[in-house]
Formats: sequence, C-alpha cells, structure tokens
Amino acid sequence: MRILHVSPTYPPAYYGGAIASAHAVNKYLVRAGAEVVVYTTAVNGGADLDVPLGTPLDVEGVQVTYFKPDSPRAWFYSGGLRRALSAAAPGFDALHETSVFLSTSWLTARAAARNRKPYLISPRGALMRAPLRSKQLKKALYIAAIEKRNLRNATAIHFTAAIEKEEYDTLGLPRQGSVLIPNGLDTETLAPGDGTAFRKRFGIRPEQKVVLFLGRISWKKGLDTLLESFGGLARELPDAVLVIAGGDDEGYMPTVQKLIAGQDISSRVVMTGTLQGEDRSNAYAAADVFILASYAENFGNSVAEAMHFGVPVVITDAVGLAPQVRAAEAGFVTRKDPLEVKFALFKLLQSPALRRAMGEHGRRLVKEDLSYTAVAGRFLEAYTQCIAAYRTGRTRAIDL
Repeated sequence: MRILHVSPTYPPAYYGGAIASAHAVNKYLVRAGAEVVVYTTAVNGGADLDVPLGTPLDVEGVQVTYFKPDSPRAWFYSGGLRRALSAAAPGFDALHETSVFLSTSWLTARAAARNRKPYLISPRGALMRAPLRSKQLKKALYIAAIEKRNLRNATAIHFTAAIEKEEYDTLGLPRQGSVLIPNGLDTETLAPGDGTAFRKRFGIRPEQKVVLFLGRISWKKGLDTLLESFGGLARELPDAVLVIAGGDDEGYMPTVQKLIAGQDISSRVVMTGTLQGEDRSNAYAAADVFILASYAENFGNSVAEAMHFGVPVVITDAVGLAPQVRAAEAGFVTRKDPLEVKFALFKLLQSPALRRAMGEHGRRLVKEDLSYTAVAGRFLEAYTQCIAAYRTGRTRAIDL
C-alpha cells in the first residue's frame, strides 16, 4: 500500500502534538509494511528548516520531502509542493492530509480529484466549537469559500475522539465517510527523565509540589482557568509551584502575564519556554500533578505523556482523552470551572497515596491502550476500506 501524506509542516519543525502524532503514525505504518511518503514545507516558525529542499529525506523510515514556502507564507503555500503533488499523486493508492484552513488541504483535494484518488483529511481538532470561535468570521468565510468543498469531497474525515466527531456533525459540516482513530503515544521518543535535574535547573526546592502545564501558550489551552485555580490553591498550599512549559506562537503570553499578575502569583510560577527531548522528560519526572484545563482538545498528547511518566492528571471534560482517564481512574476530570479544578489539584497534592495510585493507573492505560502499533493497524484498515469504497462509489458507508 502506498500512501502520500501531505502536511503544512513536519518534524523536526515543532507545531504541537498534531504534527508529532502524524509523524508517529507514519513511522509505525512503515514498520507495518506500508510505504509512506510525506510532502511538506520547510516552515519552522518565522524561519525555515535547515534541510535540503525538493529531495526525499529519511526521517525514521519515512520518506519526507520538504519544499520551499512561498507567499502567502501564513497559508503554508508552496508552488514546488503543488507541482510535485500533482505529478506524484497518480502513483499512490490514497492521499492523507493533516490540517484545515491551510493550503495543503486545498492542494490535496485538488490533486486527488484530478487523479481520481481517495483522500482523508485529519482536522486534528481544528473544527471543534471552541477553536472555531477564535477568528470566527474569518474561519466561517474560509469554510464557505474553500474548506467546505475539500471536506465534502474527502473519502473520509479522520477524527481522534468521539467528542470531535460529535461537534463536527452538530456544526453541520459536510462529510462522506468517517474514521475514528485516537492518537497514541510514541514512547520511543521519551527519555527516562530526571526530575532532580529539572528542579535544580529552575530553582525548585525538593519539598515543593510541582503542578505542571506543558503545551502551547494558547487561549485554547485554558490558561485563564488554570491560573485562577492555581491562584486560589497557592493561598492555601504555600509549597505549591506552577510550571508553565511551552512556546508562545500565538502572541498570547502578554495575556498570561496579566493573569499571573492579577492573581499575585508571579513568585510561584516558573516559565520555561518550549521543552523538547530530555528537558521535556525531566519536566514530567519533576511533576507531582499535570494539569490541562483546555476549552477543546481532540486528544491531549501531553496528557498521555504525563501518564506515561506516572503523573496523575487533572483535565477538563473537553479534552479528548477524558473518557479514558475517568474510566482508568488516572486522574480527575472536571468541568471547566476554576473551583472544581482547584479542588482536584488540592486533593491530589494533599495525598501522596492517591497520586501514586492514579499515576500507576495512568501508566497502565498508556501501555495497554495507547500503543502506536495498534493505532497504525487501525489506519491500515481505514486506508484499505477507503480505497475499496472509493472504487465502488460507496464512500458514505465508511464509519470506522
């Protein structure tokens, strides 16, 4: 089976869990016997990756070709990618695109239609209610003018959580088939972690309790709720410290700083910037509790990572992993309410035994249910069914 995966950006560029997950799926698909080729741009924030352009590179077994971005850069458009995609599409069994609102979904749909190939689109949570409220008018116009056709003609839309699919359908967005496959966790990418080293580096004393947020500094991540919750917690637990680890790619940091000042907790908050590799693992190893109070999250990669390290989690019910966390008793699932979040954090920080028990439950959940070997197997089945359905004209029957 030959799959052409199109993505606006790709590792080693870092744009959060969605891109990292796309690469992990591709890596394990190759191990399962599929041939996966990726076309992407060299965009890496405001700069470009230092990689050869237009030449296939081996990235952990996946053949990745990076193309020079053109104008408009914010749309991740590349004329070189467009031309290469048009020429290569006939040689593949199916196309798969990760993202919406960017040029790659339009280019993929266009190439698939011209070459009569099935294609999947993975919105990765971008078409849920909360993200759509950001730049609402602009996104509504874009959907009407461009994205609706891409979605309607896709052989299937890939969802990573039931809540993502439910919200998509409730919003009345078009689709033929659907594929529900959750993200997994690629534990091979995670170093063991040294919590002591992390605490020393950032001046956190051994007796202090660390509440960790790790993710993009984005309004979507619910830092408003988190900081209000921690403000109340800090007044009751003098040994609690909040670590905020993440990069600001949306210009949201000034708002975060104002929220921190408003709660008068500047001395209790440690800002680390983006953490990757060993530094990322060290942060989890240092944490007593992990927190993600998102407005919307189609999966929650950082939640899975925290559980892998045996860290109990506190998450809102808008996080895609919430049902699994609740069922496994790997942490607390709350409404997006500062008092509920504060109470859950307080309960965990006050009970070492509860932290240990929930942490072990989380380890087991990751090991048994979030393996990328299993995720890749489900994608192989989805591709097989999409290809067969496309050839017989029965794409609306796909519901995996």
